Amino acid sequence: MMTCGRAVALLRGLENNQLAGQAKEIDELLKGGLAIEADPLVYQALCRILALEAPFPSLQADPFSRLALSAELTEVEHKLKDEWHRLGTGKEKLKQEEAARVGLRYAVGQVSDPVRLAAFRKMIEDRALIPQGAMYVTCPQLGAELYAITHRGQRVRRELEVRLGRFEPVPLAVFLKSFDKTDAKMQSFVGEIGALSAQVGPVRKHRGQVLVGLTKSGMPPAHAAGVYKEALRQSSAPDVAVTCTRNASSLGTPQQVRAAGLEYRGREHERHRDTPSRCSQEEHVQFPVDVARDEPGEAGRGQGGIGAAMALVLLWVTFILVRTRISPVVAAAPIK
Repeated sequence: MMTCGRAVALLRGLENNQLAGQAKEIDELLKGGLAIEADPLVYQALCRILALEAPFPSLQADPFSRLALSAELTEVEHKLKDEWHRLGTGKEKLKQEEAARVGLRYAVGQVSDPVRLAAFRKMIEDRALIPQGAMYVTCPQLGAELYAITHRGQRVRRELEVRLGRFEPVPLAVFLKSFDKTDAKMQSFVGEIGALSAQVGPVRKHRGQVLVGLTKSGMPPAHAAGVYKEALRQSSAPDVAVTCTRNASSLGTPQQVRAAGLEYRGREHERHRDTPSRCSQEEHVQFPVDVARDEPGEAGRGQGGIGAAMALVLLWVTFILVRTRISPVVAAAPIK
């Protein structure tokens, strides 16, 4: 069984035209959809037929149409049989027309074979699997067969190169199983995002977060969009509507969502939104005119200070007397 490290080396060889591997390794790449195989004879014939599209634009719609090829061949042969055409045409132009006649005759013969025609169409379909700029390469150890890397092969190679230190000794089949599982989840996620994006409508900001939140609700896109719109009409806040939609899978109907979650979330949203306004009101509160001020007048400022000092002195004397357990009378009597 091929390891991930060996698979990366083979995929790099496919991209750099330096493929070198064994038949079992190439078969594993083909089985995993990381590469495709082509018959060199079919490939060469296909290239010759597709080259006719440039001089004959009528073949661009379907280069394998036998009727279109026959019509172009008849027109070219008619020109070449005309002596006046030959007299008035230069040698280079005549050579091009004769080469075109040979190519058209070859194409008509190829597309007349049903087996070869099916091989052509299959190779055209396989071209959609090949990245732009990729080419067919040969493996000298295996003969003249042609191989090309696919879009899937490029993605697997990039993912493995990033994690090669961890997955190098791991069998390729194990990694592909995990890769396919993750890829299927991402494809499903992208599909749900696309369906929701067409139904949610405009959002002032953080529209992507709204779409992701609705996708995580676990409901079908149409149902999630309906619950979201109904919650949005009640709260006028996209974040509150997304929270209610995500709770809908456990709470049930939209009416239960409004009763259980929308009111609470709406109150929280209003409270946080009104906090600055309430703070500003508290800052501008003024005292009534008849509130008594705790400020002494000019005449009583000195008296208030003296009274406080005397109280402190009396308190200190009392503390000393209690500490020494001597009454005021005994302390005042003379010692005999």
